[in-house]
Amino acid sequence: MQGAFALYRQRRTSRFCAERWCSLEREGGPLRVVMDQIGRPTLSAHLSEAVVNLLDVDAEGTFHFANEGQCSWFEFAQAVLQQAGMNIPVEPITTEESGRPARRPAYSVLDLTRYVETTGRSPAPWPEAVEHYLRLRVGGG
Repeated sequence: MQGAFALYRQRRTSRFCAERWCSLEREGGPLRVVMDQIGRPTLSAHLSEAVVNLLDVDAEGTFHFANEGQCSWFEFAQAVLQQAGMNIPVEPITTEESGRPARRPAYSVLDLTRYVETTGRSPAPWPEAVEHYLRLRVGGG
């Protein structure tokens, strides 16, 4: 799901970023996260709603969807951990320092214009989506 930058789900068994970061408090930090890759985090529940919105207007073709705004993986990790009330140190690193074998784009912010113009709906900002995710994570709906 790299095209969506940081798709995160509400299930605790998730292997996606937000859940993995939140589990570090139990495992012990620190967390090293790349600071030079920029994208749009996306909550899977919001992506599902976007698909329904597109179906409701009989949309055809290719659409990009993600939560509004952009950030680096480092900024995303900081926001998730801060909103979760976790005191885990986050260390910014470069893509090169991460040692990942697959190349990642430095800038993968999706253009949401076609989705917004077609549905008349703007996606929720990604920090709001993180808050939504964390409420669901603890069962607060």
